[in-house]
Amino acid sequence: MRFIVTNNPLVRDKCGSYRIEYVEMSSLDVLIQVRDYIHKNCWLLSHPLTGGIKLGANPYKTVLMTDGDNLDIQSLNLIEESIAVYKKFSGRVIYPQHILDDMRELDYFLITAAFESNKI
Repeated sequence: MRFIVTNNPLVRDKCGSYRIEYVEMSSLDVLIQVRDYIHKNCWLLSHPLTGGIKLGANPYKTVLMTDGDNLDIQSLNLIEESIAVYKKFSGRVIYPQHILDDMRELDYFLITAAFESNKI
């Protein structure tokens, strides 16, 4: 079964027909939660570092996953590399509300594009 891991309230509110794991944490914490799911045999369906903005700059992160039947080494390697890259380039930035609104929209747009490419 496909599901979403996100800290984006817009995704939580607009994608209610999908199983959603909503966490009120940082983007890095979302990636760590995704890694935990991979250790429980879930697989990545979207890249953990989507978007063309500076890594760590967007406080919202959404990842599309699916239940699997074994440990997917490719998913595990990708999430571990993504966490390392995220830690290397992230920094704490405080944005005004209108920028946060735009970043929520960008994250939502990116995950809906993943829905289309995965035909869900």
